[in-house]
Amino acid sequence: MRIRLASVVLLVVFSSVMSGAGASLSPGQTLVATFTSVSNTSDMIIFFSTGFLTVTGSPVLTTQLLNGTTLLGTITAAPSSNAGNYYYEVFFDSASSVNTETPGTVVDLSSMQNGTIQGVLKVTVSGGSISGLNLPMSLLDGESCGSGCYFPESDLKNENFSITGTALAFSVPTLSEWGLILLAIALIGVGIAALGRAPATRRVSG
Repeated sequence: MRIRLASVVLLVVFSSVMSGAGASLSPGQTLVATFTSVSNTSDMIIFFSTGFLTVTGSPVLTTQLLNGTTLLGTITAAPSSNAGNYYYEVFFDSASSVNTETPGTVVDLSSMQNGTIQGVLKVTVSGGSISGLNLPMSLLDGESCGSGCYFPESDLKNENFSITGTALAFSVPTLSEWGLILLAIALIGVGIAALGRAPATRRVSG
């Protein structure tokens, strides 16, 4: 029993260490978001991270918007930075949108507006990696009112987020993370030693 408990502690600590505060995206992986919509009058789709990101190397993200298998538009950009804090935000605008915020691109959003879109967003990265991705990310439609100005709407439905593929690089744990791992291993050793000292069951003859 003590071995099982120590093993569970190791699993929980190790999983916590390796997952960190959020998901990560490295070359070889794809962040996929799927969604549908109800009929609306929105003229833009906004997709952005929540919380700040940790950047390794010089990552450049490519975000594709599709309706089923039909590519509607692509945005390629590095994460944005504000006072050294990194985040990611992109805008897919219809031709009627007055939003000029970047990074963005003009796409055909008629399928989103008429409620028939089988929406897919695919995000890949090159040149580095990002971590601290809180899933689900923010994905919403909106009605533009100027550059960087929009009224958020809630017409996108059935949103689902996942990360597929195998990262081509492995992130080595930091010294503090190794400390947690070694602590968990030590707990297993204590459990095994305690089990070895447990008295054997004696059979009492009648």
